[in-house]
Amino acid sequence: MLISLRTGFCVSRAFVILFLAASLLVLPAPVNSDEESAFTAFIQKFATGRIDWDRGIIYGTGRAYLDQNAHSIPMAMRAAQLIAASNILKLAAGVNLDDRRKLGQLGSGNFVIRLKAYLRFVEHDTRLIEDAPRPYYEVTRKTHLTGISGLNLQILKQIRSDPSGFTFPHQPGEPIIEEEDAPWLVIDARSLPGQVKVQPALFPKITASTGERVYELGTINPTALEERPMVSYVESVADIQHLQSLGLPAASLTHLAELLLGAAPAVAEDGKPRKKRRRFIVKKAAGLEGLSKTNLVISQNDALALQAEDSASRILKNCRVIVIVSSPVGGVEGRAPFYLSAR
Repeated sequence: MLISLRTGFCVSRAFVILFLAASLLVLPAPVNSDEESAFTAFIQKFATGRIDWDRGIIYGTGRAYLDQNAHSIPMAMRAAQLIAASNILKLAAGVNLDDRRKLGQLGSGNFVIRLKAYLRFVEHDTRLIEDAPRPYYEVTRKTHLTGISGLNLQILKQIRSDPSGFTFPHQPGEPIIEEEDAPWLVIDARSLPGQVKVQPALFPKITASTGERVYELGTINPTALEERPMVSYVESVADIQHLQSLGLPAASLTHLAELLLGAAPAVAEDGKPRKKRRRFIVKKAAGLEGLSKTNLVISQNDALALQAEDSASRILKNCRVIVIVSSPVGGVEGRAPFYLSAR
């Protein structure tokens, strides 16, 4: 009897293996490369720098000519550093806070001037160009929108002392404790009615088609803004069906096979344990609102589903929100790959 039970188990396991193998031949295997290549950072480029709206970084570039700095390389370098920092502040001043205001309007217009004392400017790239008609030193510096020395934290301090029409988060900041497979909301805003384009903002809103606010500054966990942007803006060439396929939960067929067959944990080519796939909840934007076209509108059904998900996983309160703004243009310099694991 014992032998027959063992035989039956082995036969059953063989059928399971065959079924899973056939399924894996039909469906693409969930690999991290799919997730990583699905998105690229949305980067706004300017003559004086750029803004990476995925990672939340402002880059400013400064150039100082040697003939204007006593032909001294150290003097030109210091001048270029000052110009780069100044350009970061100028770019920051033009950033949308929400659908009505830009950062340069905060604090009666003098907030950006005070920022220089608080922001940390980090060297990103330096180069000396000597084979030009006028040799020059060029410096690119950067500052983060998030983090302990980031722009968001300084903005929140200003809003707390002078709300000026802002709805500050009602609840106090609380620690973020997230599971590895915590879901991320992805809103596809590439094909909006009238071919309008969503504009990035530090504090955008998501509204249901009925007018109900689903996501706004007053409803989030303030601690989350110290770790990540309220919204990360990216680009993608993948269609929405492919993006939804990336949103499979961790218990995929491969993972199920490991559970049933006792396989060893999946490892990458370098021998290190492979990270779990991130779980995406993909929704399609129905429209835009706001004077600056920063606020997204979603269907009432999607709004209800997100509110239910937020109650369970705090997907909105902890700012796990990604917006696809457009498809990337091939070959454009400065577009960096998007990795959720780096958040």
